[in-house]
Amino acid sequence: MKKRTLRRLLMLCFLSAAVFLSGTAVNATDVNLNDASLYKVKNYKSGDCLLCANAYMIKRMAMLMESDSYKVISNEALREAATADGVNTLNSSYTYTADGIEYTVTRGDLNGTAADKCRQVREMLKEHPEGIVVWGGSSSASYSGPHGVLITGYNPDKRYFYAADSARNYNGSNTGITSWAGTTMFSIRYCSAYYIISSVRLTDAAKIDSIKKTDDGRITLNWKDIGGQNRYQISKAKSASGKLVTKTLNSDRATSVSVQTDEGTTYYYRLRGVNRIEYVDWNGVSHEKVVFGDWSAAKKYRLE
Repeated sequence: MKKRTLRRLLMLCFLSAAVFLSGTAVNATDVNLNDASLYKVKNYKSGDCLLCANAYMIKRMAMLMESDSYKVISNEALREAATADGVNTLNSSYTYTADGIEYTVTRGDLNGTAADKCRQVREMLKEHPEGIVVWGGSSSASYSGPHGVLITGYNPDKRYFYAADSARNYNGSNTGITSWAGTTMFSIRYCSAYYIISSVRLTDAAKIDSIKKTDDGRITLNWKDIGGQNRYQISKAKSASGKLVTKTLNSDRATSVSVQTDEGTTYYYRLRGVNRIEYVDWNGVSHEKVVFGDWSAAKKYRLE
């Protein structure tokens, strides 16, 4: 993972027409989630639409978590983990891991009228800035029959969704994200199921490599930056199982911290990785998603 100072602030509405296309806006130094090339499909196999939509969703989450793995997440990369037949029949739930981040995807049902389904998807979008995959299993779902796309945002003024459709992003076509009308889907009333990233886990545990005394009577804790994390927490206690006093390091991907301590007292220090995403949903409400890694084993140190 490259080291860079980035803050993923996602603005899901009221910014510009370009923002509405993906439902997101990020800082100028970040990867642009509206970039059509991100949705270009290679090695497309007949029936890959749902697999591609899931790959779009996981790719976007990787980008939001500041992981460079978004560059390699694709329908081909996902095929083995996500499908029951090794081709494109998706499992009802599956896990996929890249760059120290484990994504769990689960399927659910869309029920009721078209209006009911729209409300259901809008509510889920508030909690899922990466998007919601919708699937229509009937011949009436799209121009080509059963089909799936990734819904990325909602325009509350014009009252329609935005989506990435693999059928518009392979061979000579690369439209990226369009309004719902720009996809090959018909009415959402023909959609019967959805897929969401139901959980995210950091698989690579951070650990303290060394503790060193500094000239000013403090100590410095050192560690290596690892995949999946964009900040860290440290804790100290007076025993291996004692009450933890925790501090979050808000500087992105710090690999050391200076700590004030007491001479002659042994303290036990622990470290864990954190990944935090801040965003504002399409309805103007601010959210924060935080994923914590496991605490490392305690490393004790006594300042003499």
